[in-house]
Amino acid sequence: MVAYVAHIEIAYLGGQTDELAEARRLLAASLTADAALAKAGPTLELRPGNVLVVRGTPHDDDPLRALTSLDEAVCRALTSTGLYEEFDVSQRVLHIAPAALTEPFFAWSEGYPRQRRRLMSRRPRKGGR
Repeated sequence: MVAYVAHIEIAYLGGQTDELAEARRLLAASLTADAALAKAGPTLELRPGNVLVVRGTPHDDDPLRALTSLDEAVCRALTSTGLYEEFDVSQRVLHIAPAALTEPFFAWSEGYPRQRRRLMSRRPRKGGR
């Protein structure tokens, strides 16, 4: 079975950064309480431009079903916390890829270990030196 990593980016439309921190906390609590999503290990990260990134590893053989399960869980969490109107859900960005291919994609995120970043930034020289 191939493990897939789903990545969803949602822009926060509210103007207050303290409200964004509270929204992130509420959303994280709601996502971890979701029984269908608990095994996926959802994580939340704040990116520049008030973009909230939700990432998880849904357990499904089909990438479309894996992405859909995380997307539906995020929409349920936004609805149950009353934050649906605070985020630009209609223009969210969805990504799905096999876990083996996503490491370079996530290498510059906040939670990524620095040692792994250094290893990935080294490129082989031309000519074998």
